[in-house]
Amino acid sequence: MSKKKLYDEEIEAMEKRMVHASYMPWKVKPDGSISAPATIDGEGYRVVYPVSGTRYAAADEDLQFIAHARQDIPALIGDRDTRLSELWNLTQEVKAGKKREEALDEEIYHLKRTVKSLTDAARGILEQ
Repeated sequence: MSKKKLYDEEIEAMEKRMVHASYMPWKVKPDGSISAPATIDGEGYRVVYPVSGTRYAAADEDLQFIAHARQDIPALIGDRDTRLSELWNLTQEVKAGKKREEALDEEIYHLKRTVKSLTDAARGILEQ
């Protein structure tokens, strides 16, 4: 499966196909055909609507949605995986940054104590 980020145009094209396809639930029958709202004819090529017992060709929008599903879904999953991986990496970087920040805070604390001790020692010497 390809793991890449999709371009906005690719996502918009997928969304357009989805929005324009029939919204009703599609079901696969035991014989492999699709019903409500679409059915595949006996040759398995032509998508049709069952309307009053008469078969009509499916809307072009439904055909486009079905035809692109095989590449759209893997592309979306790959895009999701890529973004999750990036999110994981950023999370690890933030955690590492916090650890570095905590280590630096501790080092600063010790340096301040050392500077105070040296300052106190210098004052003591100067006061003699």
